This record gives sequence, structure tokens and C-alpha cells, in this order.
Amino acid sequence: TAAVSPSTARSESLESFEPGLGSLATNDDASALFRNPAAIDRSVTWGWTSVIERPAVEGAPKRWQAGLTFAGAGLGFQQRRDPGHVRRDRWGIALGSGQRRVSALGVRGVRERRVGRAGTEGDVLGGIGWRFDVGALYRPARRVSFGAVVSDLNQETFAGRPERRAYSGGVAVRPWPGKNPERLTLHADLSDLSEDTWKRARIDVGAEFEPYRGLLLSSALGKPLDGPARDATIRVALGVRL
Repeated sequence: TAAVSPSTARSESLESFEPGLGSLATNDDASALFRNPAAIDRSVTWGWTSVIERPAVEGAPKRWQAGLTFAGAGLGFQQRRDPGHVRRDRWGIALGSGQRRVSALGVRGVRERRVGRAGTEGDVLGGIGWRFDVGALYRPARRVSFGAVVSDLNQETFAGRPERRAYSGGVAVRPWPGKNPERLTLHADLSDLSEDTWKRARIDVGAEFEPYRGLLLSSALGKPLDGPARDATIRVALGVRL
């Protein structure tokens, strides 16, 4: 059996779910396209979001994404750059039934292209394939919601390595007083719980603020549960919805 370098093993631990840069349990912006497709809000005529994620220290993957939604459908692009000149380009399409109702469902397909090598052995991480996910959103009250996603249903194979099916969940609360609690959303997600181990799971906590109607500002901090500090990331996002 060929030896796996530390950097390659670390890359493999990040190869599953993690396609989205948003909350699993919010349903008011276009970041739902890559995070939880069930949260795409059909009552929003169109929405746009742009997100940048950077590691807390150098040497970890960097990501950015942009997405556009029209009522219950969305199209977006995401790029991730790993150490060692490995790049992953993702085009995503999604359909969701969210409309600030009690429950919603959604599906997503991501066309992913990987280019480059990683590890001291120069392991090839290239390949092109489709990844399919499903999501659900439950909003029993206006001020609280829950989201869940099952990712990589088809377990696509890249360079001979199949993706792991993973499970993710999140909760969001809206504590802003008055008639418009959606102005402030606090959220927490636990992502990438796989069938073989929980140690690769990741926790993200953040907040989304709407200073003016239709303008969304958000930020979040994330870290693997069983990982070094260098794997922590900071995320900032700007969104618009009409």
C-alpha cells in the first residue's frame, strides 16, 4: 500500500461536504445555494451573495463563492485553493421550496473540477464529476429554524477516491426585538458528520445582520472539532435580496 503524506491526509479530511459558505438554518439569502438548498426562498424575487473565507493562519485552504437566486432556483460558482497549487472549481445549481413556511426541501447538483497535485509524493487530485445533495429546513416559529443536509449521495470518485457521504445540521435564532426579527440572525452549524467518524466534523458559529432592508452583512468563525488551530477559518459575506 502506498504511503500517504501528512499533507495529503489532511487534504482528504477536507474533501467531503464543506461546499457552502453560509448557515444551514437561515433561508433569507442566496448563500443557501451552496449551503442548504431547501433554504432558497421562493418569496424573494432575486438574491445575490458573495462570500470570502480565509484561514486564521497561512497554509490552509482559501475559498470564495458567488451565487444568484431567482425565486426558488439558484446558480453559483465556488473556488477553493489548497496549499500545493491544488484548485477546485465548483458550479452549483439548486432548487428549493423555502418561503418562510414551517418546512421546506431542496436539491443541489455541483459540477466539480479538481486540478493540481498535493503531498510530498505529488499525488494527483485532478478529476471532474458531479456531487448531489439534499436538504431540509424546519421553521416552527419566526425566531428559530433548523436545517439539515445529506451530502454526496452519489459518492462521486475523484482520482480513485470516492467522496464520503456526510451529514450536517444547524440551528438559527433571531433575537432582534420588534416586528422584524430577521434583522439579526445568530447561527451555529455542525458539518461533515460522516458514517465512519465524527472527528472530521466542523463547527461554525456566526451572525447575519440586515442594516437596511435587502442588504445583508454576515461573518462566521469555523474550526474542525478534532483539528489544529491552523485549520480555523474566518468568513465574511455581502448579500442583496429583493
